[in-house]
Amino acid sequence: MEFCETCPKPQLVELVQGFVKTLGFFVSLEEPTAPMVQEVEQAGFYTTPLGNRKIPRLQIRTVGELLAGEEFLLPITAYLHGVAQAERVQAEAGQGALEME
Repeated sequence: MEFCETCPKPQLVELVQGFVKTLGFFVSLEEPTAPMVQEVEQAGFYTTPLGNRKIPRLQIRTVGELLAGEEFLLPITAYLHGVAQAERVQAEAGQGALEME
């Protein structure tokens, strides 16, 4: 997805509102551009029902930030109730053979 300063609608915010409605997390290889930062600011905050904590509705982290240990801000209920995770797939031992005719 490309970002431009003349785009008529916010793009990241649209994605969050279209799919999740609560929080959106975006991982980037590079630092966010000025329009991306502006969208994050325009997205506003999610206020948690437990503790009235304000969390940015849209958050951007670079791969470097994540590898350095910086995390996304999550509501405490996500830690208490857990977050849905993908099923772990067990790799088969050894390399498979190619079938050749």
